[in-house]
Amino acid sequence: MTQVARSINRRGDIEARYIAKTPLSREMQARAEKSMPGGETRSVFFPPYPVTLTHGKGVHCYDLDGNEYIDLSNNYTVLIHGHCFPPIVEAVKKQVELGTNWSAKAVPQVELAEMLCARFKIVDKVRFANSGTEAVLAAIAIARAYTGKRKVLMSRYSYHGHLLEPSSNHGELRARDDLSGSWLECYLADFGDAADFERVLAAHSDIAAVMLEPVLGQGGCVTAPPEFWDRVKKAAHKAGALFVLDEATAHRVSTGGAQKYLNIEPDLTVMGKLVGGGLPCGSVGGTDEVMKCLDPRTGNCHLSGTFTGNPLSMSAGVQAIKYFTESVVTKIENDMIRIEKGVTASAAKYGLPFSTRRIGNIMQMYFSNECPPFTQLRTDQELVDRFQLACTVNGLFVVTRIIINTSSVATDGDITEIIQRLDKSLEDTAKAA
Repeated sequence: MTQVARSINRRGDIEARYIAKTPLSREMQARAEKSMPGGETRSVFFPPYPVTLTHGKGVHCYDLDGNEYIDLSNNYTVLIHGHCFPPIVEAVKKQVELGTNWSAKAVPQVELAEMLCARFKIVDKVRFANSGTEAVLAAIAIARAYTGKRKVLMSRYSYHGHLLEPSSNHGELRARDDLSGSWLECYLADFGDAADFERVLAAHSDIAAVMLEPVLGQGGCVTAPPEFWDRVKKAAHKAGALFVLDEATAHRVSTGGAQKYLNIEPDLTVMGKLVGGGLPCGSVGGTDEVMKCLDPRTGNCHLSGTFTGNPLSMSAGVQAIKYFTESVVTKIENDMIRIEKGVTASAAKYGLPFSTRRIGNIMQMYFSNECPPFTQLRTDQELVDRFQLACTVNGLFVVTRIIINTSSVATDGDITEIIQRLDKSLEDTAKAA
């Protein structure tokens, strides 16, 4: 029996409505399962089957059946300006006519690098990659070349790309602190516990980098107090390791990333995937001292890639960063504050246990009276699954963790509509419960 059939056997009213609205997505799921594992090429499945999208415009996206959604995922925070942002579309169209890739520099590469160096206080030089995962691996390679060491210290419940997910193994939490003998080559410590990081750094002399998210994305919009960052950075330097921040998702809370928002100064920064304007892109930046190992004339770290810094992604990125201003940051944070107040009031109206954790314009929701320390420890999964499907039925595109964000192009009317659709989704969830 297929995943779809098993889910249909136990569906409730919300799922029945979903299936009735999305027959073409259901057919596409069955077709996709014949050529891709689970019908997916990224881990975005939700039962009974996910929608297949065909296009997006502004805050909206549309599926095969013509259903319209307001996008509260924005491809996991990447689409800071929503779908088909006109300056990005125009720049990419222009670049396609000039060529899509070649084995040499392109002008947009230099332009985007200059913009990122200007935005991030500690960044003197930038190296591009094709994804957040690649950028993380590049940061690790730089740290290894700079320090002459091998291992990485990370936190539990963090996410640094699909090749470096230390907290879980196919959904099961890892029990061990020391994964240095595995292909991950890392140690783990508790996020927010500076003493735990100090302990691990003092116990092991082979650590090249301490890599942390300034705001845990998969962990549920969690950050730590200033003392934590200061102590971990000092302990890293004492141990001869670099202090690295992975801003792949948190970058959008400030023009200079979450490090500017939280006043943290790392040695290396993995910047947000938003720097590609919605096209494949990653980037890592740092001081001249740290980044000089990448200089092809004198450096000891070779990093390259056929599509790295391709003109299409760079052209899109220039426009994305150009229009990602302080006024935009203020606007989308205020939009999220409105949404947070609205959804909290709606949950109370329907008698649902509910809490939120918000950092700037990114917000995690829980169906519990208090937020758990980390999303991986949540106990509300049944309500979460109902709510996420109810959101889809009511015209909101929300990912399975129900962490949401908005885009710069959302109008006041769009925010009002989001609050109303969230209200209806909570009503449906309460009725199903």
